[in-house]
Amino acid sequence: MASGTVNEALKDIVSSLDNFICVPEGDGAVALSVQAEQHTIELVDLQKILNDFMTETSARITNIMEDVVSLTDIMKINLKCLEDDVVLVKNKIFQVGLQADVPNATYDKLLLYQNFLVHQ
Repeated sequence: MASGTVNEALKDIVSSLDNFICVPEGDGAVALSVQAEQHTIELVDLQKILNDFMTETSARITNIMEDVVSLTDIMKINLKCLEDDVVLVKNKIFQVGLQADVPNATYDKLLLYQNFLVHQ
């Protein structure tokens, strides 16, 4: 008889676990296995959304970096052109100063100015 009581207790425990995991009793509870399946589906959906977002973001960042590199190259070209123009203007100012009939003091100032411009 003692084994019958133990068997009965084990059946109750197994039945309780079975109800908890698979078949809920009445009160609107959702079985653990059903909840796990729902969460798995939601996680798969979230993973897909995350992967799509990361792919799109990576493409945008790549495009932005390409634009920054292009802008940098254009700025380098523009700065080089500006530098060439400044050198041309400096030389013209000096040539005009040399061709003009200016007193020695003014000529010395032009030389100082040219040295100043060259070292800028």
